[in-house]
Amino acid sequence: MKSTGKVGTIRYTLLISRANRRITIRVGSDGILAIRAPRRVSRRVIEELITEHKEHLLNRIDEEVRDAHTYEDGDRFPYAGGMVALQLRTGNDYRAYIEDDLLVVSARNIQDKGRILHAIKTLYRAEARRRIGHLVEQWSRTLGVSAPSFTIRDSKKRWGSCSKEGRLNFSLRSQALGEKELSYLVLHEVAHLVHFNHSKEFKALLQTHMSDYKIRQKRMYAMQRASQLIH
Repeated sequence: MKSTGKVGTIRYTLLISRANRRITIRVGSDGILAIRAPRRVSRRVIEELITEHKEHLLNRIDEEVRDAHTYEDGDRFPYAGGMVALQLRTGNDYRAYIEDDLLVVSARNIQDKGRILHAIKTLYRAEARRRIGHLVEQWSRTLGVSAPSFTIRDSKKRWGSCSKEGRLNFSLRSQALGEKELSYLVLHEVAHLVHFNHSKEFKALLQTHMSDYKIRQKRMYAMQRASQLIH
């Protein structure tokens, strides 16, 4: 019997069969776990196993998705709500920039995928900082709070967070988002300076200032799933 499921952001397919003598987990190049288990094993046990080894599995998923990309000419990356095609050019350093619908990376060695990836991350980090900075100022004024400091991190799972001390953190991967989705992400985190929870009052605050926030949230989650290639 074959079925599908999800634990947090981890998706899986589960094949239960008498032929399976033990539980095996394989990470596919699409980032989905392929799990085989004996008939006596319940779905609850499977999902508890996934939860127990979540960090390791997320790292393995990241590795598989990264390896599925070539980092060669034509490879496509999500960027500011759209897609850009990678174009490698021989240069004196490692630098990434946008040129029309191209993600251009100037590289001394176009075979050095690690340095190419670092250049792409540097671009995403800088552009995310610029865009998010404007939105933090905007939403802080709107909600009547002091504009907080924020950092741009290389976080894979959480694209935004707010600490108890009121410090905001965003992922460089949020540069993949379009303006509406990024604005929602920043509003969500700034709103935690008013309500440090996900209470009815918090959701009402989002609704007051962004009536379509649920739609934007849904699109943001979809973009997150599509942006796993940015490691």
